[in-house]
Amino acid sequence: MPLEKHSFWIPLSGCLMVMPGVHDTLGKSSARAFGSLFGACLGVLLFSILFPSQINNKLLYAVVSTILIILFLTIKKFSQFFLMISVTFWLVFLLGGSIAGVTRIVDVIIGGSVAILILLIFPAKSNDDFAENLEDWGKVAGYILLYMSNEEKLSDLKEKDFNTLYIMQDKLKRSANEFIIANRVKNDYETVCLIESIKTLTSKIELQIVQMREHIKLATVQLHEVRGEFQEYYARLNSLTNSTEIEKKTKEQKQSLDHYYFAELNLNIKRLEMEVGQIRAANKVFINS
Repeated sequence: MPLEKHSFWIPLSGCLMVMPGVHDTLGKSSARAFGSLFGACLGVLLFSILFPSQINNKLLYAVVSTILIILFLTIKKFSQFFLMISVTFWLVFLLGGSIAGVTRIVDVIIGGSVAILILLIFPAKSNDDFAENLEDWGKVAGYILLYMSNEEKLSDLKEKDFNTLYIMQDKLKRSANEFIIANRVKNDYETVCLIESIKTLTSKIELQIVQMREHIKLATVQLHEVRGEFQEYYARLNSLTNSTEIEKKTKEQKQSLDHYYFAELNLNIKRLEMEVGQIRAANKVFINS
C-alpha cells in the first residue's frame, strides 16, 4: 500500500464488517466503503488546501486535527456511513492526504470483500434465526396481552416492556431479511412473499397492541368483558412455533373467534398463523416442532 505500516487496516476492516448475516454484512460493508470514499476525498481536499505550503505550521495542523476529531465525535452516532466519513476525513488529513486516502479506500474494499467471502464459506442459518426470533417476539407480545387482560397486573406494565417488544420486532425484521435473501438465492419466491407477509403482519399486530393499551387507558374497554379474548391472543401468539397447537386452535376458533371485540387484531393473528403454517409446509427445516 502507498502508506507504509497501515496494512493492518485490511483485517481490521474485514473483522468490523462481518455481521451475523448477509443482509447486515452487505449493509455495513457498503456503508463503510462509501463513507470511507467520501471521507477520503474530503481529507485529501483539505490537506491539499492547507498543506504542504503550511506543513511546518504545527499549531494550525493541531487545531485543524482537533476540529476534525470533534466533528468525528459529533456525527459518528448518526449511522455507519457518517461514522466512516468522519473518521476517514481526519485520518486521511492527519496521515498525509492522497497517500493515506488511497491506502484507506483500497484497504476498506479488500476488507469488505473478505467479510462477504467469509459469509459465503460459512453461511448463516437464517431459517433457524427467523424461527427463534418469531417465537421470542410472540412470547413478548403475548406476555403484554396477558398483563393487559388483568386490571391488577395492567399497572405493572412498564414502558420498558413495550421497548422490549420494539427490539424483538427489529430483530425479527432483520432475520426475515436474511431469510428472504437466502430464499431469493434459491429462487423460492413463494417463501419470500410469505416472509414479507409475516413481517407486515407482526408490525401490524405490534401497532394494534400499543393502540389497545391506549384504549384501555382511556377506559373505553372494560377488561372484565374482554379478559378471555386477551388471554386467547396470548396463547395463540405464544404457540406460533408449535404446529400442532396452531392447527388445533385454528380449527377450534373458526366459529368462536369471528365476533371478537378487537376483530382486526384477531384477523391479523389468524393470518399470521396461516402464513407460519405455510412456511413450515414449504420449508421443513424452518421450525423444529
